[in-house]
Amino acid sequence: MGEIHIPIAGALNPGAAEEAANKTREAIIELQSAVFDRAAAYTNLITLGGYAGGFTLWAYTRDQLGPTATIAVALLFGISLATFVFFEVYKMVVTQQSTIKQVRLATEALPPDEFLRRLVVLQQEARRTQLTTLLRIWTVVMFICVGTGLLAVGTLFYNFFAILLFPAA
Repeated sequence: MGEIHIPIAGALNPGAAEEAANKTREAIIELQSAVFDRAAAYTNLITLGGYAGGFTLWAYTRDQLGPTATIAVALLFGISLATFVFFEVYKMVVTQQSTIKQVRLATEALPPDEFLRRLVVLQQEARRTQLTTLLRIWTVVMFICVGTGLLAVGTLFYNFFAILLFPAA
């Protein structure tokens, strides 16, 4: 992985040190924002594949499960899926708000330097929101989604083994 060269602040005059620190912060935010986007897309793909597999497995075997196991699996999958969907809707709203702000800015008749200054501010604000608010919420959401999804699949497999090892007489 490449290194980021960061000049030593003491070697610069105060104005240059502050500018270097700000540029470094912005580079880190931009990099982490891109990493978050790619990680979220990959995680969504894996999560959707997991849901498809889990629901398919459950749909084909639900008739062999007892009522308690059926309800437990439905509840766990339901919590997992609802949490995932609610977060994706929330993320969509946050992203849409940022897009609307940028479109409004693009339609204003501003001098080029003012337009670019405001655009940079809006983009920085959007990246910070993504890295602070969305990342924290995403961590909790993934824990809930994966946890309840795995519990649902675990409940299915537990019941499959119980049916195979201890068939009803």
